[in-house]
Amino acid sequence: MKPSQITPILAGILVLSINASAATNALPSSAALPVGSSTTRGFLVRTVQGPESPVLGNNSSRAIKQLNGTLLDANGVAVVNEAVAGTNSDGGYTVDTIDFEKDGLGFDILNDVGDIVFTSGGLLFPGIPGVPANPENLPHTLNFAAEAVGYLDLPAGVTTFGVAVGADRTDVNDDDNYQVFVGTNPRDAFAAPVAKYERSVLTAAFTANQKNENTWSVDAPVAGIYPFRIVYWQTGHGANLNFYSVDNTTGARLLVNAADDGAIKSYIDTSVAAAKGPYVGEVSPADGSAGNAATLPVTALIIDGAATVATADVKLFLNGTKVIPQLLSKAGGKISLRYDPNAARTDKANLIRLEYRDSAAVSRTNSWSFEIEAGGVASSTVTGQWDFDRGDLSATIGKPLAYFDGPTGLTQQGSVYGTTTELGVPMIDGVDAKIIKVPGTVDGVIKRELGLIMDHGIKPNGGGSLVNQYTLIFDILVGTTGPGAASLLQLSSLANTDDGDLFWQGNNFGQGGNGYNGTGAFTPGEWHRVIAAYDEAATPPVVTKFVDGIKQDDWTANQGLDNPRRAMQPTAILFGDGDQDERRDMYVNSIQVRSGKLSDAEMFALGGASASGIPKNIPASDVTGQWDFDRGDLSATIGKPLAYFDGPTGLTQQGSVYGTTTELGVPMIDGV
Repeated sequence: MKPSQITPILAGILVLSINASAATNALPSSAALPVGSSTTRGFLVRTVQGPESPVLGNNSSRAIKQLNGTLLDANGVAVVNEAVAGTNSDGGYTVDTIDFEKDGLGFDILNDVGDIVFTSGGLLFPGIPGVPANPENLPHTLNFAAEAVGYLDLPAGVTTFGVAVGADRTDVNDDDNYQVFVGTNPRDAFAAPVAKYERSVLTAAFTANQKNENTWSVDAPVAGIYPFRIVYWQTGHGANLNFYSVDNTTGARLLVNAADDGAIKSYIDTSVAAAKGPYVGEVSPADGSAGNAATLPVTALIIDGAATVATADVKLFLNGTKVIPQLLSKAGGKISLRYDPNAARTDKANLIRLEYRDSAAVSRTNSWSFEIEAGGVASSTVTGQWDFDRGDLSATIGKPLAYFDGPTGLTQQGSVYGTTTELGVPMIDGVDAKIIKVPGTVDGVIKRELGLIMDHGIKPNGGGSLVNQYTLIFDILVGTTGPGAASLLQLSSLANTDDGDLFWQGNNFGQGGNGYNGTGAFTPGEWHRVIAAYDEAATPPVVTKFVDGIKQDDWTANQGLDNPRRAMQPTAILFGDGDQDERRDMYVNSIQVRSGKLSDAEMFALGGASASGIPKNIPASDVTGQWDFDRGDLSATIGKPLAYFDGPTGLTQQGSVYGTTTELGVPMIDGV
């Protein structure tokens, strides 16, 4: 991991050149309000802050619930809001621009050649630091979320924006985050998402206190006033939020609603009633999600606006049939709804329709869909498999892989298809199998362009907005030369501008502190079946690792729901390493990805690499624990390790002896 280039320091803030661009998103025509429907310039900003401890979840669900006042702690008690309230009716503030830094310190953002492209004035976040609920504690800048709402005056066509937020070392896993929504009422849970955070620290993966910039574009169908909402959240370390437009010709950044000529105008008001009316602030299960437990209730939160909603005017439908919620109550301008569907229903598909009528006699309808584990039984389904028998990236199951840098790029040029003998590596169980060699370097140099895009086909699950429950399996041989670590997977950056997220290293595999625990069985130059089974929704979140049917570890360090280094976006990059220092040649016979986390018994049953590839079907097993003592300790073959009753250095440990039957002076077992 090579050192990062560090640029000058301004007002005590470490300034780094980091940015990434995203695709253009079309704005919904329904969101275009008439020109002239807004008159007062500015943004509406509201902040909410939890206590300094415990650490709150670093995901969008936590931020939205915190903003809605529905976030609960581990004991089911509402998380207190310590932020200082503003003078607006909702406790928020009116500000001119979004240009915040937690300590009020300015900083510069530089482009790739070191030129200053944006200078922040470093305004304090409104309401932060707050007033601790416990008077014995000091004010702090942790565990807060913010929303910024502005009605933006946009021309027809494409407009490019930039958002900068705080980031830290890639292995700290504590970057700030944000999402941007546009809709008639941008606070509505069904407003269109148009941008979100992507980690992009090409030259600074292992430097603290960074400023991560994303640029992204929107395409307005007509000139008009478009309601925008930025949802931002901070957990720990540095914090900043800056929102500006980007000139596509010059690259110049200009704060939205700045006084400068050419700045995009933002307003705090609108004469359009629908943009100020009641809205659905939360729904669960999430729209488009899968793998939900059949017992999971359907919930919704309706929040009053300029008009209000009575519980008698709310109706709920499941798959076209009207149902009666078990909970339908109102408090503090919010209606909470919960319906407990039949857990024995057998149809995976669920369509919810929510209807309500407000005090202005306006009726609204929202629909969303999700899938359940029918019958209440969790399952793992193969959604993608690639066996390379055809000498290309075509799929055995699912969608084909793709070369990260295009069909004629460096990855394609360096990839070689053939048999194990033709490529000069050992056969698999004596069979000359067809494989692919994925290049580790180009002319001896590691390149960011190298990698394979995997469109895995798994829907968001685990209660988050990303894929939190999945299993990735490789039949693979790691090259014998190169750096001491080699990337297997890139999750956090679809542009591959960040360090990888799963590595071979030291004959084990994982990432970060305590991430490489194992038996040392993942040796280079030999074929192995390597499995990483993720459940970021578990308590605690975990990645279970197996090599050749042997359990390596239940890896729990630096995990969490929607963690960008653990949860999958719609695609992932196999063997990608954006900071260009940890790659080797990889020889691959088969790759498989499954929705859901395989059980230990299933991973044990899969055993080692085979020339025929990874099996699609795994024998059923209800074994939850097995201990075989082959490692000379209490580790598990399946399940959790045993533990000495009186502690790791107690009498049981002192008296326990590991060895062969012969060494321990007892008969062999069936002559072995």
